[in-house]
Amino acid sequence: VWTITVLGLGAGVFMLAIVFWTIRDIHSEREKLDAFQTALTRMVNRLDTHLEQGRDDIEALLNRESTDMGYGRWVDRLADLTSGEDLSVATGSATIREDLLRLGSQVSDLKTLRSDSAAWHDRARQLDAVFPGTRRRAEVSLNRLTTAIISGEGRQRLERAILIRQYRQSSGQPNNALAHQIISDIGRGSEIVSIKTELADLALLCERLIGEDQVDNLVDLKDNKFKATLDRLSRGVKLLGNHDGGGRDLPATLLEEFATALFGRGFRVDDIHQTIIPGQDGLYLRIREKLLLAALRDKLQHRKDDVLNAVRGARHQLVATAEEIANQTALSNEKALAMSWKTMLTVWLVCFSAFLMLSVKIIQAVKRQIKAIESTNESLTAEIHERQKVEAALRLSEDALRNSKDELEMRVEERTSELKDANQQLAKEISERKNAE
Repeated sequence: VWTITVLGLGAGVFMLAIVFWTIRDIHSEREKLDAFQTALTRMVNRLDTHLEQGRDDIEALLNRESTDMGYGRWVDRLADLTSGEDLSVATGSATIREDLLRLGSQVSDLKTLRSDSAAWHDRARQLDAVFPGTRRRAEVSLNRLTTAIISGEGRQRLERAILIRQYRQSSGQPNNALAHQIISDIGRGSEIVSIKTELADLALLCERLIGEDQVDNLVDLKDNKFKATLDRLSRGVKLLGNHDGGGRDLPATLLEEFATALFGRGFRVDDIHQTIIPGQDGLYLRIREKLLLAALRDKLQHRKDDVLNAVRGARHQLVATAEEIANQTALSNEKALAMSWKTMLTVWLVCFSAFLMLSVKIIQAVKRQIKAIESTNESLTAEIHERQKVEAALRLSEDALRNSKDELEMRVEERTSELKDANQQLAKEISERKNAE
């Protein structure tokens, strides 16, 4: 019984220890998991907020809108969020660390994108500031060139009319010279008509240049269209300029000013390769830069979508990993509970077996004792019967002895009475003898 008591007490203490350690481990894992999920939820909420700020900020930059100078600090906050080790330390998971590194890499790409977008925004704002002036200079130069050519045409018509009038009023050899001069002037008039056509083509080319939306078409437009038109105009306005005597406001000078306004200061024509090499601050370069900026904006837009999607994907991967860790922790706790239950079941089975063996031994010992007691009882019963028989015999003997004693006493009394009578008779006889003597 003491063995059973001690074994039961030990089994109870052992089971309580198993339950205590299991519950403590589960509680510790639960606290770590709760701390991790709290930190993750806080991080994800702040991450989503900063991502929304980043999306709006980059959209504003790419739309040439004014932005708060401190608004770009969302990138640094994102970097601070993803560089923290509290999540990986809270779980000790290498997967979480890899997800954080991946998310940090995506945030670094986002930071680079923001920097590129800010640089694009500055270039676009600068271009927006200088483009209208550059375009206006080209338009003013073209208008002055057109005005000069029209004015030259008017002067040539007037001079031609004067020559015709002189021809009509004159005769002889001077008349033939005037006729040749009139014919030559009419030829130059046809050149002016050709110049006006080229000028109209030049205006159309300028409109096409301004309205062009593909940067790859600019080279063809510059080398194949503008160069040919400018070459033809240059030949035409040289004739017109020579006819007008040459001055600062002559069409040739104005054509050079227009070409400078169009292709920039310091531009040059490479006749060997049949191309125009632009200079600085020309309308062509501004439009090229504008188209390049537009193409770069499209690329930045695509990069923005890709990077934001990548960041969101890394964020979803982090959340999925966290959920997997939570499920693994729950599964581990369930396994710990199952193991504890199996251990307690094993301990119970062992204790039950020990209790059963001890109970069997106790029962066997009790049975042996009961048999011994029964045997002893039987012996005692037989002895009691023998003793009862002896006692009965003794009682019979005592009765017989008592009867014998009574008889003896009666006999003694009788003998005593007889002796007494005999003694009395003897005494009487003695007395009588004495008397006789």
